[in-house]
Amino acid sequence: MKIIDAIMVVLGVVSLIGAIILMYALGTAGAAVANVEGTLAGLPAPSDTASFFSFLRTTILLGWVWSIIVLVTSVYAIWSGIEKIRRNK
Repeated sequence: MKIIDAIMVVLGVVSLIGAIILMYALGTAGAAVANVEGTLAGLPAPSDTASFFSFLRTTILLGWVWSIIVLVTSVYAIWSGIEKIRRNK
């Protein structure tokens, strides 16, 4: 059982690192979308660009929700795995 618990801790750490990297990428993408949208504000805006930026903002928001869920579950996996390893000594 200790092997499974150790694997759970390792996978939790890997998913925690992945969630942090995803949050950084989403923050960078959100800043880039805001910058491009601000640059295009002076141009006559066809409806396609407005719907495209709305789609991008929605996608980034869903990415943030996903990364927060992964972050919470990975912390729980790490905590649970360490507790099981300590309990089985």
